[in-house]
Amino acid sequence: MRLVSRSKAQHAFDALFRRPYWTRAWIIQEIVLAKRATIYCGADSISLDTIMIALHRNLSGLGLLNTCKIHNFAVLRTAYAYGKLPPLIHWSYITRKSKTSNLRDKVYALLNLAFDGRELVPHLDYKKTEKPSFMNLVVRFSS
Repeated sequence: MRLVSRSKAQHAFDALFRRPYWTRAWIIQEIVLAKRATIYCGADSISLDTIMIALHRNLSGLGLLNTCKIHNFAVLRTAYAYGKLPPLIHWSYITRKSKTSNLRDKVYALLNLAFDGRELVPHLDYKKTEKPSFMNLVVRFSS
């Protein structure tokens, strides 16, 4: 393990989390459902647990977590591991800044993480346009 100065480590974390990768909706499911999450960047790698510990110990990291620039994956992974699955509407709120190229992917990326995901959206249907898909979801949320 290489030892680096605090300022170099801070700069590295800031640069890593500014990458567009962290804004993608699908990474939430990929990381939360992974048995072990390791982040690779070029030839370097680090466990997600190590990243989360470092972010919690650093004021800048807490700022990243508190402003939703990145998700607090440690909390999300723990909730999932203990079967404390929030409803889809909650996932939609906490991931509201995540991006997708297709709006349906925003919902589809979260279905397996929500206790009511498959009940609300029993069939993934990319043949339907976005408007009917979301209208069906709104009706299910309200019933």
